[in-house]
Amino acid sequence: MATTKATTLAHTLGGISSDISTAEINRLDGVTGDIQTQIDTLAPKASPTFTGTITAPNDSISGDAVSGGTIGAGTFNGTIGTNYQVPRKIYPFYHRQYAEGLGADLTEVLSYQFGSAVGTNSFYTLSCSLWINNEDQSNSERGDFTACAYLQNGDASKKYRFGFYKNNAGNDNFRLTNNMATVAAGFVLSDTDGGIYGENAWNGSYWAYSDVIGTASATNSELTGPSASTFSSSEALTLKVFLGSAGGGVNYNVSQDSGNRTSRNFSFYCIKEYSSLG
Repeated sequence: MATTKATTLAHTLGGISSDISTAEINRLDGVTGDIQTQIDTLAPKASPTFTGTITAPNDSISGDAVSGGTIGAGTFNGTIGTNYQVPRKIYPFYHRQYAEGLGADLTEVLSYQFGSAVGTNSFYTLSCSLWINNEDQSNSERGDFTACAYLQNGDASKKYRFGFYKNNAGNDNFRLTNNMATVAAGFVLSDTDGGIYGENAWNGSYWAYSDVIGTASATNSELTGPSASTFSSSEALTLKVFLGSAGGGVNYNVSQDSGNRTSRNFSFYCIKEYSSLG
């Protein structure tokens, strides 16, 4: 009979009866230290703590925190702690078309389908930099202008208005009374009352707005915090921007001197979509 480690161990034990099989005894081959000590150095399955660099294959992390997602070059579909709010998508673009002599009616200067909603009832913010030039006026209202912006779905049945609300009463009077209520429901980015002087050919300037919140409601009330949209996932979205001037006119993306265009510029926009805000 061939001698194996198992039979040698059995002879050493002097024939003591044991439930350890030959195969189990043979697994001890190559062990160089205390087995339990080596096991104790391994991380526990429950609440392990790791140090150094951890490498895992794609799609290997799943559960309540990361649901079937991939961390790295892939797509993350998990949950980030409540202290952080990361945009689901960012839509930056610029606009070079111009509009001239915008008067006392709000006039559409931009209508751009920039993408589709990622989620349902998402929150949106608008950042933009509008280049505006004021027509040559001698009266004190020179330089007044109104700017409004909102998102809408394909058939315009849903809107998401950015800015603050004016109720057209007292100090909240509209500068543009003609079509402000119907076009923008009283929500504006700016509604200035003049005060810009200087040579009209060169008085153009950028008006910047950063992360302006919005609302899907048209219930004529001031925004007190971020409001969810009513857009469904995958709905195509269009940004609409309107400008007007009660005091004689403004130009968008162009300077004008007595009907002659003297310079051109671009306006810039960035829309961010969030699952939640606030």
